[in-house]
Amino acid sequence: MQGKVALVTGGTRGIGHGIARRYLEEGASVFVSGKSAAAVAAAGAGQDKTGRWAGLAQDLEHPDAPAKLVRATLDRFGRLDTLVNNA
Repeated sequence: MQGKVALVTGGTRGIGHGIARRYLEEGASVFVSGKSAAAVAAAGAGQDKTGRWAGLAQDLEHPDAPAKLVRATLDRFGRLDTLVNNA
């Protein structure tokens, strides 16, 4: 996964957070979504110092949320290689 970019929805806790952390350990840059800004910040604590971890709070029940997440990932990392639709 070295040099790849993954977007993990529901990546702030549980299985999604585990998946996101594993991608990071394997060399990928990771963008996560969560329901709240606090959850996104907590999930990134200790991870964001790598420069390869970012996230955004989004309610995925809103029709525009998926496009916002993809755009935010592209804006932050310049590409998107993998999507884990965990939410």
